Amino acid sequence: MVLLDAAGPAIRRDDSAEHGVRPDPTCQSPIGVVPRAAVYEILDAAVGRPLVLVCAPAGYGKSVTVASWLRARAYSRTVWADMGGVGVDTAGLWSRIISAVGQVAHTAASRTELDEMVAFDRISPAEIPTRLADWFAEHAPQSIVVLDDLHEVAGLPAVAQLLELCRSLPDGTTVVALTRHDPPWPLHRMRLSETLIEIRVAELRFDRADAAVLLDARSLGIGSEQVDALVAKTEGWAAGLRLASLGLRSANDPHRYIAELSGREGYIADYLMREVFSTLPSAWQDFLSRICVVDQLCPELATALGGGDSSSLFTDLARLNVFVTEVVNHPGQYRIHPLLLDLLRSRINNAKDLRRAHRAAARWYRDQDLPMKALEHSLAAGEWQASAELVGTHVLAWTMNRPPDWLIETLRSVPRQHLLTHPGLAIGLAIAVAMTGRVDGINELIDAARQRTCLIEGRRRRRYEFLLDLIEFGLRRLLGDLDAVLDGFRRVCLDVDVLSGLGLTDWDLIRRVLVGNIGTSELWIGERDCARQHLMEAAARDDHARTSLPVLSARANLAYLEWQDGHLSEAERLATRTIAELEEMHCSDAVQASAAYLALVGVAIDRDELGDADRWLRHAEGAVREPHTTVVLVVHRAQLMMARRAVAEAAEAAERAVDLAQVHAVPQHIVETASRVRTEVLDGRSSLEQSEAVRGRAVRGRIGRLLDQAADERRLRTERGESLDLALAEAVDLGFRKPFLDRGDALRELLAERVADRAEHGPFALDLLDRIPVLSGTMRGGDGCVVMPLSAREMDVLHHLLSPGTVAEIARDLYISVNTVKTHQRSIYQKLGVRGRREAISRARELRLV
Repeated sequence: MVLLDAAGPAIRRDDSAEHGVRPDPTCQSPIGVVPRAAVYEILDAAVGRPLVLVCAPAGYGKSVTVASWLRARAYSRTVWADMGGVGVDTAGLWSRIISAVGQVAHTAASRTELDEMVAFDRISPAEIPTRLADWFAEHAPQSIVVLDDLHEVAGLPAVAQLLELCRSLPDGTTVVALTRHDPPWPLHRMRLSETLIEIRVAELRFDRADAAVLLDARSLGIGSEQVDALVAKTEGWAAGLRLASLGLRSANDPHRYIAELSGREGYIADYLMREVFSTLPSAWQDFLSRICVVDQLCPELATALGGGDSSSLFTDLARLNVFVTEVVNHPGQYRIHPLLLDLLRSRINNAKDLRRAHRAAARWYRDQDLPMKALEHSLAAGEWQASAELVGTHVLAWTMNRPPDWLIETLRSVPRQHLLTHPGLAIGLAIAVAMTGRVDGINELIDAARQRTCLIEGRRRRRYEFLLDLIEFGLRRLLGDLDAVLDGFRRVCLDVDVLSGLGLTDWDLIRRVLVGNIGTSELWIGERDCARQHLMEAAARDDHARTSLPVLSARANLAYLEWQDGHLSEAERLATRTIAELEEMHCSDAVQASAAYLALVGVAIDRDELGDADRWLRHAEGAVREPHTTVVLVVHRAQLMMARRAVAEAAEAAERAVDLAQVHAVPQHIVETASRVRTEVLDGRSSLEQSEAVRGRAVRGRIGRLLDQAADERRLRTERGESLDLALAEAVDLGFRKPFLDRGDALRELLAERVADRAEHGPFALDLLDRIPVLSGTMRGGDGCVVMPLSAREMDVLHHLLSPGTVAEIARDLYISVNTVKTHQRSIYQKLGVRGRREAISRARELRLV
């Protein structure tokens, strides 16, 4: 049978289907029906309105949802008329509707009127809408009339008569039309007059909560991540979720089944084939089969793929809801549901035709300046040389403006022999891997690319040689050879004409890469003034700077430089902003974030905000991969442990920092910092000595010099107090506490005087007093009793006593025996003059040991 749709081409239907008046679905109790609360609310609000249009493709649960709503609300006056198979038969249309209306005819007179009305079905069907409306007004006002499968009513007379019925029904009566596509009614006018309520795919689509209810009802025992994956793969398509649940019941490995789920899967493929693809005219089937190699299309691309003049075809497919939709906010762009796309692709059996289609798509995308999509299809077509040229031209732009992971995954799928024989592909993979801060397998790629590049002439050779040099500099940086990196980047010509002549895209942004790397190398080597100039140039904000990884890296290093200078607020602002932008790019653990995390650790330690320091330190551990930043990370850890009085852990970290600095080619000033911190830890107090570089740093240096003067007991007390006041004024807005805490014992009395005198910065002085620990020597409690100092290991045990852990758990954490912990515990009690754990904790807090 072929049904001629009044609004479009012929749509075939399975001849084996027997049509008639189906049993009222509201009287049935389907298994596993999911209550759709949000849809129910829309339907509740629509009761009494003239028309509710529920429009969505096959399998979105239109009938089930409306039936379950009617059943849940227990409406007594409900008419459910099935339009399935009506076609152009106007008489058959009204026979079905009148028969269904009989469900609410409860008197003999009302049934007699309906019987008489049936006669008009053959004689004058155009009179029935008005007569039926009068019948509802007299015998069943405020009824709900459901027209199921409305899309199967074809022919303009039948469609027009149904519209007349909707308009003629008495106030309070609601028609709920269930259809796969919009009927040719003046819906735009109905919207304007507010007589139409619409429920479409957006409302019917299952979300995570709906899917979880559906799957839980089938006792499939899958977790939330698997539910999310199913919702993503089906895009909330109800039938897809139900059919997937059937497959899950028999799956040996549910996780693998979900991971591999596609439109080729048995149950889903069968449904899509029968209910969607097979119902289409053969010309439409051929069109979809030709264009299915592409995820998102426009008529021009479809034409390039051999689809002919396709503008009207796309319009019809989208209008008829055949799992083809116009992309939101992209007029003229269309997409096919991914499960139907899978099915269509599975039907392409000719490999030559498939390659030809991908080749055509690659050519079209390249001509439209969409190189990423062009690469995808070029690789699928096995066009290795064309793919290599795309990668060699665009690799820097691709890896600078988005996470390089996608390019790594894409190029690692290339057969090894092609990867190593096409230098553009080898160079692309090497750059993408290097951008992640790793070096695995890069040397093989570089060697292969250099050998092949020697056989190339002209601009392509110069471009590849330039890229190979960048990779070489990047590897040296990852290995810690910063002097060689700086020398190499300084030798690269920064002239824009030279860079643009290489044929690379985004050559203006490439200059930022070069300048940013120069500034970063200068920073870590210790050439701070030059570093600031270059980093500020590379980090300057413009349209590119919002998303470029090298630009964000420059800002991260600039934040670290600001922290070194003691500009804590500016360092925090720059670092947090940089990390936020990296998170938007899903690169929060990228090597480019490392300096920002280290800056935030330093800021938190300087402010004595040790919880924040610990949090940022954990983030830094995931991003730091270079030798020099690794040493700084371990130094920060030692300083944090020292601030917490975890002396043994601090000593261990300090020793490791020194060892790392000696093994790798780490700049001398970082080696000196690691050695100084180790000395501080071993001496049990922070060194008051400052390196020449530190003394020259603006805020940090000024505060340090002022506090040195304040702590100098050889000076007059008034002079010491003036120096302290100046230091407090400089530090208070920054929350800069560490320099004061490092000199705590020497400043304690002067700070107490500021508190007692209610000086301008008295609250900050009181905050410092509360934080200054007793670092060494004998201690005196509030009762005047002298307390002997605790050893480093005893301090470790004391800190663990603060936790609810048992003695055995403390021994495990400290890697010592239970008896050793008990020995230290007894010694702690004896020195503090207490008899138990609770008293020891109280006494330690009184003495500011913890």
